[in-house]
Amino acid sequence: MIYVLIGKSASGKTTAREYFEANGFIGYEASSFINNAKTRTGIVNSEALLLKLGMDYVAKEISKSLHKDIDAVISGFRTVQELDCIKQIGSVKTIGIYSADELCLNRYNSRKRDNECLSPIDFYKKLCADYSLGLGKLLSEHVDHWVINDASTEALFTQLDPFIRGVIDE
Repeated sequence: MIYVLIGKSASGKTTAREYFEANGFIGYEASSFINNAKTRTGIVNSEALLLKLGMDYVAKEISKSLHKDIDAVISGFRTVQELDCIKQIGSVKTIGIYSADELCLNRYNSRKRDNECLSPIDFYKKLCADYSLGLGKLLSEHVDHWVINDASTEALFTQLDPFIRGVIDE
């Protein structure tokens, strides 16, 4: 089974992916592929990069090492094309991870990646850019199951356990 974790920035996708990995799944983080391509090409804007390389670029890169007989989890897709590409490999289920915007902003700023702290307006602009890239369509039309990540990490893991055990209802 291949699970694709979909959600806005700092909703808990990475935490969820790491939990799947700790339970035997092979994990892939979409932003790692984007960041490597940015370094290689010198294109710093993600949208411009995907327009040049293809909206399914990340999925094509992941699919080079992915096959239908392994349990895998992918976090961070932003486009329908990425999801469609991965679905060609085998059985795919999407998990939407929801967290309130304010909680996501606080998580995002607590990471302090590249010493970047965003104002609420700048975070909202980032979300809008992600939605326009394709995240909005993924979340509104392509989520098979939802989890709510507004409490503890343990509460998130409890919601993910049925997927890991393979006992989630279709």
